[in-house]
Amino acid sequence: MVPKATKECTNCGVCAAECPVQAIDKKDPKKVDEKACISCMRCIAVCPQGARKINPVMLSAASLMLKKVCSERKECELFL
Repeated sequence: MVPKATKECTNCGVCAAECPVQAIDKKDPKKVDEKACISCMRCIAVCPQGARKINPVMLSAASLMLKKVCSERKECELFL
């Protein structure tokens, strides 16, 4: 799941500056290196225009998967 820039993007570069793995091009913030992106969603959180979005179908699929996996409380495990 790689966030993409929408037409609201003003190329301010805040997302590129905050990306922990430099997956967003600093000269052209609309370009994202999909192989480098770790899907942390920091770019979405810091964008002042709210111009970064995720494909809603992918987001829905991830939500369903997490709901299924996280529906029951898990017991703590200790590995030595």
